[in-house]
Amino acid sequence: MQYHYHIIPSLKLVIQFYAGNISLKEVMDTKELILNDPAFGSDFKFIIDVSTATFRLSDKDRMLFSCYIKNLVSQGIHIDTAILTNKPNQVVNAKMIDQQVNKNSKHTHEIFSTLKKTVSFFNFTAQEFKLIKENLLQLKRQSLTEKA
Repeated sequence: MQYHYHIIPSLKLVIQFYAGNISLKEVMDTKELILNDPAFGSDFKFIIDVSTATFRLSDKDRMLFSCYIKNLVSQGIHIDTAILTNKPNQVVNAKMIDQQVNKNSKHTHEIFSTLKKTVSFFNFTAQEFKLIKENLLQLKRQSLTEKA
């Protein structure tokens, strides 16, 4: 798995990018990196791009991760989340986790297939969209550089 994130404090936003095979341990370890990053705030929104990733999660993994995220949501962390997907496997896994996390809750983690729709979910301006797009492209380039 390749994983990168960038925090944009001025937008109160975390952008995450995953590539390759995703396992439960790697996802949870990287989530902890973000939560312990001094630039992170508990009220930050998340855009998570898994469009080039493949989930390797069992039903048990999904349940464990759902409990982990549900705990964060109950603490007021990770409430506003948009997930950028490209494949049916990604949509199904994201939806299954979301249903467990937000069961009996008014929160939802939305799933999108384009960055534009993902960004519009949070009502960012056109200029903010450009900044987000630049940051995401930088994360993707980083991933490609590491892969080579």
